Amino acid sequence: MSTRWKAAAGHAWSIASVAILVVAARFAVVAFGAASAKADATPTPSSSHAPPRGAERSARPLESQTSTSTGSPPAGAPIRVKLMVTAGPDRSDVYADDSNVGKTPFVGDFSCRTGEKVHFRIVPPTGAPLDLERPCAPGTIRVEGDR
Repeated sequence: MSTRWKAAAGHAWSIASVAILVVAARFAVVAFGAASAKADATPTPSSSHAPPRGAERSARPLESQTSTSTGSPPAGAPIRVKLMVTAGPDRSDVYADDSNVGKTPFVGDFSCRTGEKVHFRIVPPTGAPLDLERPCAPGTIRVEGDR
């Protein structure tokens, strides 16, 4: 009888270890996504376009200095952004403009058109769905809300 108990206890420890590893991996993925999203939002210092001392300015401006290149895409231009969805309970279906993109918590790439509103629908396994809108802009689109 004691051998059965020892075997059962060994199996229980194995199952508990696997469960802990799965939970730890899930938290690591969400934390990495949050950290990378925060890093995307952090402005980086831009390099100076001033010529070095003693150098003459050219008559033709550099492409990066022309007025047509403002650094942000024009309105309506398709862009690829990071999407981070933490709204709603875990394992809720996430829809962006009626397309299923995954389950919460979600971190991934997403395409949209600059300046347009993106409609998000979070559908939990039980309960009422959550409808949210966010503007499409370069960087990270965060969809956060009640859990």
